[in-house]
Amino acid sequence: MIKHSKRFSSPAALATALVLACLGGCQNGLVAAPVDVSVAQQTLTRVLDGWKAGATVESFQTETPPVVVQDRDWQTGLALIDYESRSPGKAFDANLHCDVTLTLRDADGKEVKKDVIYIVGTDPVLTVFRQIL
Repeated sequence: MIKHSKRFSSPAALATALVLACLGGCQNGLVAAPVDVSVAQQTLTRVLDGWKAGATVESFQTETPPVVVQDRDWQTGLALIDYESRSPGKAFDANLHCDVTLTLRDADGKEVKKDVIYIVGTDPVLTVFRQIL
């Protein structure tokens, strides 16, 4: 009998795993370019505005340029009501670390504020990942 793995339950999870595997496996002298702070800030704004407008995580993979997005709250169906950037971000090698306050609403209408950090990359592809603590 063949057992199927549930490790990658969505295309977004698979894409995230592939990007992380590529980044982690690039030990052959190739180094990602330093983060382009302006592009990273614009990308994060584009992604969060999209979430607020009702877009899906997966929809950013078909845009030009595509963005790989990971946010557990978004992927589990919470709505983004509002967000506020708490700083312009801190560049660290190939990523920009951005402090953001999210106002989220669940299916029952309950709102909650969360202070989170997004890690935004600009090379070799645009990525927006929420830091998991």
